[in-house]
Amino acid sequence: MQNTTSPKGYATPSAAIAATCENEQEQKKELEYFIWDTYKKVHGIKPRWYNFSDWNIAELREEADSLGAAVVAIHEREKQIAKNLVIAANKRAVAKRNFDRNFNALAVALANALGN
Repeated sequence: MQNTTSPKGYATPSAAIAATCENEQEQKKELEYFIWDTYKKVHGIKPRWYNFSDWNIAELREEADSLGAAVVAIHEREKQIAKNLVIAANKRAVAKRNFDRNFNALAVALANALGN
């Protein structure tokens, strides 16, 4: 089974970024971009208080991987919610169909009994 925490089958977002960058400086910049964008996706606001110049590469990797895991958890939770909504909608549809069928049968029997 392919790991879904990062693109191209890498184990973590930081590993995917490291594989595409030629040097550590480029990697730091890409990690900063990833953190900036992903933090907003996860929390709904940009982390303007982050001062990336104070962070070393290990701290950037750790934050990127943490945010990547949060995105995966959110995605899984949303898939489960969608699945539950589909199940509930199907149950309502079946219940309505059964009600309509029973109601129609009762109406036909009543009409027959009344001679209509």
